[in-house]
Amino acid sequence: MSSLKGQVVCITGASRGLGKSMAEAFHAEGAKLVLAARTMGELEDLARRLEPAIAVQTDVRSVSELNALVDAAVGEFGRLDVMINNAGLAVYGPFLETTEDDFDRMMATNVKGVYFGSQAALRVMKMQRSGLIINIRSE
Repeated sequence: MSSLKGQVVCITGASRGLGKSMAEAFHAEGAKLVLAARTMGELEDLARRLEPAIAVQTDVRSVSELNALVDAAVGEFGRLDVMINNAGLAVYGPFLETTEDDFDRMMATNVKGVYFGSQAALRVMKMQRSGLIINIRSE
């Protein structure tokens, strides 16, 4: 992974779990990080620890917040090399008890977030003529 030195990597769902682990691994390989999550507490601590990094509060269910995330990456570091759509949501419990609201939240996070996160990143990467988008879901 030594090719990550100086690369700008954006990770959604970065405050815990796989997203946090990826951020730590990419930082160790020299990447500049744009870390996103719905809540800032742990995310800000992680960004301070993994400098150069920024924390951007982002709800991936919002297209405008996803666009703002990518804008923050470009504004801070001048480019976006890797977009990792990692934020995910699962609804646990009996299938017959899942509500429409539960389903809508899950789909907005796991499908809409990935779709429009990729779209926002691709706009920048197309102009750069380079970039990588990774779609993964963790819990």
